[in-house]
Amino acid sequence: MQLLMPVPIFLICLVYVNGQVDYFGDLDGHYNRIKIHFQKTNQNPNDTWEKFVERQNTTIVDNLKQGQEFLCTEALEPSPTVPLSVHELRPADIKVIAALGDSVTAGFGLAATSVINLPVEWRGRSWTSGVEKTMEDLVSVASVLEKYNPRLIGTSTGNGGANSANAGFNVANSGAIGRGIPGQVRTLINKMKSDPSIDYANDWKLVSLWIGGNDLCACCNGNDVNHPDQYAAYIKEALDELRDSMPRTFVNLIQIVDVTKLYDVQEDDCLFWHGIVCGCGTNEDKTVRDFVTEYARLYQESFDKLAHEYDALTDFTVVTQPFFVDTEIPEVGGKPDRSFFSIDCFHYTEKAHDASAVALWNNMFEPLGEKSTTWVPGELIKCPTDRYPYLFTARNSESVREQWRIDQNATQK
Repeated sequence: MQLLMPVPIFLICLVYVNGQVDYFGDLDGHYNRIKIHFQKTNQNPNDTWEKFVERQNTTIVDNLKQGQEFLCTEALEPSPTVPLSVHELRPADIKVIAALGDSVTAGFGLAATSVINLPVEWRGRSWTSGVEKTMEDLVSVASVLEKYNPRLIGTSTGNGGANSANAGFNVANSGAIGRGIPGQVRTLINKMKSDPSIDYANDWKLVSLWIGGNDLCACCNGNDVNHPDQYAAYIKEALDELRDSMPRTFVNLIQIVDVTKLYDVQEDDCLFWHGIVCGCGTNEDKTVRDFVTEYARLYQESFDKLAHEYDALTDFTVVTQPFFVDTEIPEVGGKPDRSFFSIDCFHYTEKAHDASAVALWNNMFEPLGEKSTTWVPGELIKCPTDRYPYLFTARNSESVREQWRIDQNATQK
């Protein structure tokens, strides 16, 4: 497959180090890189670095309360005996949770109030692994799962990097691209195997993988590492490693969002920030943005194909969760709702983590062929029921898909 940029593109060079983008890093280093870029690009003689920093000092105003009550009443207990098949896996059967990905999953900027604390990783509030708050105050996949299994292992609390004591099994790295995921998988396997509280061979595990945003944000720079074929090869390597080395595992393979949607987020200093973190996706040239959109489509297509390679297995499966495919940024007053984004107009606030967690959880309990490809603010989590108690896989979806659709339609009337 060969895709060529229609015109030469010269953007901020995103340097790759060990499968990561070098926008991230330690607090001081990040601050200095932002300052240098401001000084190089500022064309307003009346603006200064001090004024810029002051403008970023903010508390993101949310117009939607995070969290929701746990209202599920059926399929609350684990299976009578530990299931032998991933296609008969109930939420309460899951003993271990883990997360792979980039800065969003790491919680980068999630609760930032200034340029200084923008690079802090609030893993304890991350959409897949965080349990710093209960689901009544912030929904995460982990905070919902704790309602089914209060002794869930691998959850995250507090702040810190992937190697911090409170990261749990959230091994996401800020700046990661597809190339870095096989390494994250090896790190995760080693962490799990060395944890004495885990019965590695027998405990059921839920692993969520979301990656590709940084690849898309740099794909117009001509880096072969971001090419859809290469991207798919890295993900396949990671999934094969999980299949071969992590028994009893359900993998959420979460579709990437088209980062060109960020182009419309232009309030405040967003144009400045976009030039640093996502120059390709927010480029003024529509031809460039169309190129990025095509890459996003090909990334998504590769995920759909990859997931089905593991359908026939009994104790391992990969399920594509597509809620980001047709996602549109919620609006307020005809403009993108800025409160979903952190200071840099790219990373997610707590509000966006909550919404993403609800959407992911709901995808997990929708059969293949009926999964939502978008979401809306304020959705409630879907509850597994006595009739449909299992996380949906390709195999267990086949026999119930049509009846599930009928049941859903009847419930909505």
